[in-house]
Amino acid sequence: MPDKIYVTYSHVVSSAAPFFHATIHYEQTDSAGQVLSHQTIEAAPENMNMSFGDKVNGTVEEFLVPDFGPSRFGHIQGTANLAAPSASFREILAIAAAAPSLRRLFRTCLICLAVFAPLRAAVCETFTPPEEIRRQSEIFEPRTSFDTTPVTVNVAYITYRIPRNYLTHLEPAIPTLRVTYPGFKPLTEETRDCFDPKWRVQHPECTVIEFRLLGSRGPGPGGWAITNSDRFANFMRGLPVREKGRLYDYSVYEIGPNEAIISIYRRIEGDIYFSCQFSKDSDRTKGGVCNDMFRLNDMNHVQFYFQAPLIKAIPEVETRIRELLASFVVEERQP
Repeated sequence: MPDKIYVTYSHVVSSAAPFFHATIHYEQTDSAGQVLSHQTIEAAPENMNMSFGDKVNGTVEEFLVPDFGPSRFGHIQGTANLAAPSASFREILAIAAAAPSLRRLFRTCLICLAVFAPLRAAVCETFTPPEEIRRQSEIFEPRTSFDTTPVTVNVAYITYRIPRNYLTHLEPAIPTLRVTYPGFKPLTEETRDCFDPKWRVQHPECTVIEFRLLGSRGPGPGGWAITNSDRFANFMRGLPVREKGRLYDYSVYEIGPNEAIISIYRRIEGDIYFSCQFSKDSDRTKGGVCNDMFRLNDMNHVQFYFQAPLIKAIPEVETRIRELLASFVVEERQP
C-alpha cells in the first residue's frame, strides 16, 4: 500500500483568542495497509494576537506578499511529534516547500482557516439544536382536547373566551377552531367519530370545518383590512378573467389553463368571495381545494379551506361562524 500524507484542522484556544491550525500527517503502511508509523507536524501562523480587522487585512495582503515571504501573520510555525521526521517525510515536505504554488496554497489556506473558521464555528454555535427546534415547533402541531374549560384568546382588539375543546391550535400559533358540519359542535365523546378522518370516509354526511382566527389590520380605510368587495375588485382589475355564469346564486369566474383552473365565486349578498382550484372536471363535484376568508362582526377575520361539496353551503357556514365567535367575545377594545 502507498504511504499517505494528508492535512487535518483543529480548533485551538490560546490565551489570546481561539483559532484553527493545521496538522500535517504522514503514515507509512505495509503491503496489507497496516499503519507502521504515523508522524505529524503541527502548523499555525506565528502571530494571531491581532484584532479581527487586522486579520482580515492581513489575509488580503497574503495575495500581495512577494516571494511568499512572511506577512503580518509572521512565519508558519511547525512542531513535529517526533524528535525528527523520517527521511521519507522530510523528502515529501522538501518537495512541497520547493514548489511555490503548493507553498502559497498551503500558507494561504492555513491563514484563511485560522482567521475565518472561528466565525463559522461561532455562527454554528448560535443555531438552536435540532432537539430544541423540534420541541418549540410542537406548539404548531394540532392539540385537540375534550376539556371544556374556557381559554382566553386575544386577537387584535378582541378578547375571546373559547372552550378548549373547540381549539386545535393555541397562541403563539394562530388560534384555530374545529367544528362539525352540520351542527357546529366541538370535540366531545358524542362527536368524536366525526373528527376521525377514517370514520368520515364511510360517513360523508359528517364534515369537519377547521378555521383560523385572524386579525383586523390592513390597508383599508382607518387601517382596517379591505373588504371582500375590495378584494374582488382588485382581482378583476387587469387580469384575463373569464365569466362562467351563475351557480348557487354565485357569479362564477375563471382564470388559468384548463388543467389548473382557479374558479372565483362571488355573491354580493353577504359580501361572499372565495376561490377554488380544480385540476380536472370531476373535482368540481367531489374535490378541489377552496379557500374562503371573511370579516366577523368584531372586524377580525376567519380563514378556512374546504372542498367542492360545501360550496353551496358557504353562506350558512359564514353566518354560523360569525354567530359562534360572537358568543365567545368578552372584551372589545378601541383601536
